Amino acid sequence: MNTETVERAKAGNHQAQAEIITYLENGKNPEIIFGDSYHCIGNAHRIGITGPPGAGKSTVVS
Repeated sequence: MNTETVERAKAGNHQAQAEIITYLENGKNPEIIFGDSYHCIGNAHRIGITGPPGAGKSTVVS
């Protein structure tokens, strides 16, 4: 993963966003993606919602 991909994703490039999602789904280091983002998000926390299809993940998030 490189900074160019991250910058393209931040700019709204869907291909770059898909590459980042795949990168993270494959168990790669999330700090490479999110490490420099803390100045943008303040004290926000990152959480992950997991579960089998139909468990209600989207309902919980919305």
